[in-house]
Amino acid sequence: SALNSNTTGSNNIANGQQVLYSNTTGNNNIAIGYNSGGTNKTGSNNTYIGNGADCTDSSYNNSTAVGYLA
Repeated sequence: SALNSNTTGSNNIANGQQVLYSNTTGNNNIAIGYNSGGTNKTGSNNTYIGNGADCTDSSYNNSTAVGYLA
């Protein structure tokens, strides 16, 4: 499910299976595509679009990843 671990994060948009899966307190993130943004926990203002698109860090802010495994 999307936003599985979310506790206090707000204003996130998650569309797809396991999207923003680890996000706990990150805000204002957009993730579209299977497992996109999967490692983000506390980062905010990020955009992930594509299957597996991720910045591979749990606390990046203001990042963009677009494309398959980007």
